[in-house]
Amino acid sequence: MLYSDKRYDISEQILRTILRSNNQKQIDSRREKKKINQGSIVAESEKNDRKDVDLEIKKLEAEEKRKEILTEREAKKLEAEEKRKEILAEREAKKLEAEEKRKEILAEREAKKLEAEEKRNKKIKDNQKFNM
Repeated sequence: MLYSDKRYDISEQILRTILRSNNQKQIDSRREKKKINQGSIVAESEKNDRKDVDLEIKKLEAEEKRKEILTEREAKKLEAEEKRKEILAEREAKKLEAEEKRKEILAEREAKKLEAEEKRNKKIKDNQKFNM
């Protein structure tokens, strides 16, 4: 109908009916969306909780690994310090031994000098006795 009387025009009623059915569908779909969203919120919170737990586990593992590395480093430091002390003790012992040898050698030299001096003195006395 292109032209008709206003009283026969039902287009407004049809539009209202269409809008009502659309609104009803939207309400139903909104309810479903809400349910889905609530389910996804729960699922997301569970995912977030799992992620948090996984992160905590990873942090704890990393902390344990770090502690192990630190204890290994400390053990290596202690071991190196022990070796260093042993080496220093060996050096000190060698120094003392060398000092003792040096003293012995000096004592022997001194004894030889005294002996040689005594022999010289004795020869000089003997020569003086013969010359007189």
